[in-house]
Amino acid sequence: MMAALKRPAAPTTVEEVETLISELGRLQRESKRFETEMNDEIAKVKSAYEEVNRTNNDSITEITDRLYLYAERNREELLKGGRKTVPFTNGEFSWRFAPNSVRVSSADLAIFNLKAAGLEQFIRTKEEIAKDMIKSDPDAIKGIKGISIKKGEEFFYVKPFETNLETAVAVRS
Repeated sequence: MMAALKRPAAPTTVEEVETLISELGRLQRESKRFETEMNDEIAKVKSAYEEVNRTNNDSITEITDRLYLYAERNREELLKGGRKTVPFTNGEFSWRFAPNSVRVSSADLAIFNLKAAGLEQFIRTKEEIAKDMIKSDPDAIKGIKGISIKKGEEFFYVKPFETNLETAVAVRS
C-alpha cells in the first residue's frame, strides 16, 4: 500500500506568504533563464547542421532537376504500356497526379447558384447545439435529457510581481 502524500505546511503569517511569493518569482525567473539558454543552444546546433547540410540540399535539388529533364525528354518511351513507374537498378521514376481539389471563391454565391441549379446534394447542412445560447439562458433547458450545465472550475493563481527594464532614447526636436 502506498503511503499518503504529505501536504506541505501552509504559511501562518503574511511575512511567510510574502517570502514564498518572492521565492516563487525567483524560481520562475530562473526557470525562464534555463529555458532561454536551452533555446539558444538548440538554435546554435540547428544552425550549424543546416549550414553543413546546405551543400547536400543544393546537390539534391540539382540532381533531381537533371533526372527530371531526362525523364521528361524520354517520358513517352519510359511509360510505354501505360506504366506510371519506371524501375532502374538504383531507384525508380514515377509520375502521379495529386487528387483534385475544390476551390470556392464565394461560399454564399456558390450555395445560391447550387440551389438555383437544383444541386442541393452538394450543400452540407450541419446541426449542432448552440452552447453559447444555452450558457446565456441555462434555465430554458432544465429538464431536457442529454444536456446539463457543468459549473466552471475555480483556479487559484499566484503572480509574483515583475518589472520590465525600459530603454530611454533621447528625442531630438
